[in-house]
Amino acid sequence: MIYLQGWHHWLCQRELNDEVVMFDHGPIYRLALLREFGPELTRSARFQSWWNSELRHWASRLELIIWLDAPDAILLQRINKRLESHQIKGKPDGQACGFLARYRASYDITMRKIQLENAVPVLKFDTGKKTLAEIIKNISVASEIETVTC
Repeated sequence: MIYLQGWHHWLCQRELNDEVVMFDHGPIYRLALLREFGPELTRSARFQSWWNSELRHWASRLELIIWLDAPDAILLQRINKRLESHQIKGKPDGQACGFLARYRASYDITMRKIQLENAVPVLKFDTGKKTLAEIIKNISVASEIETVTC
């Protein structure tokens, strides 16, 4: 919750001109994470009202969504090879794949709700099939990104 509101404040304090602001694990990720994996508080009507308000706010401000994903086997391999911890690192495949399915379902619901609010262009890439260079090329060709406005 703090991230989402902090980003509002941060963006509104900046004179962005022609700058591009890119969020890694940004507002959609945070909304999806809270929706599916948040504490019991996130099941309350008051929280749901706040969540929907945040979703509408971000839907009105995002100009492009870049969705990076990969098949479960590739994601699990990447997670297990990293030095950093992750809640599914080292878990049995069934349990880890269940987590990824829940996450994707929440992300998909969040994305659909954003699309209902504002048809923000979505560029979705399978990082198991596309290289970073290919993804960057596709993004630059697909659109001219403008600044986020407050």
